[in-house]
Amino acid sequence: MTPLKKKKLSSKKDVHTTALAHEGTLEAIDRLKKVVETSRGEKRAMAELALEEARYFYSVPQNEAEEQDWILLSLLQGRQKEYDGLLVEADQIREGLQDLAVEEKVAEVLWQQAKKGEKEQKKMFRDTAADLVAMEQHQLEHCEQKLLELEEWMQAARSLIATEKYQTMPEDFASFFSSHEEEGEEGGFFCPCCESSDEEVSDRED
Repeated sequence: MTPLKKKKLSSKKDVHTTALAHEGTLEAIDRLKKVVETSRGEKRAMAELALEEARYFYSVPQNEAEEQDWILLSLLQGRQKEYDGLLVEADQIREGLQDLAVEEKVAEVLWQQAKKGEKEQKKMFRDTAADLVAMEQHQLEHCEQKLLELEEWMQAARSLIATEKYQTMPEDFASFFSSHEEEGEEGGFFCPCCESSDEEVSDRED
């Protein structure tokens, strides 16, 4: 895990919110949320940055056991996205199957009513409609099987997470942590709430 770097505060008025950010506790996060809700202007901007940092310091693994749990949490997040995508795909297939089932019924009626010279062509239309229904049904069964496999995998993975904070951590904490790992400088992650200048805060207000 990349070590954390804390840099000097930009002004004395930042001390309170930055101190809360560096506590890395749920209590500090809750207090900073209240500051954000009740503040305006520059104070609100600094509180928002401090809240980001509090979430980061809370989520960052502190030892090897937490590292392993964090890997599990990250893998779970990826599987959850895959699961959600398959749910949408399965719903879309079900909707399409409803239309195809009606098309198949119409094709069957047209085949039965066709004159002798048209029977072969109408049969081809009927068979094509039936094939499309079968293909989509097969795809739906594949999605449903994959969803079951993902559910089993996620349940097993969650059972291995021993760190309490990772057992209940919302997904946005995981995405926050990942994004900052990508943006962090070589040699350590620095605190945006410590680095922000008054000019940067003013720009955010605009």
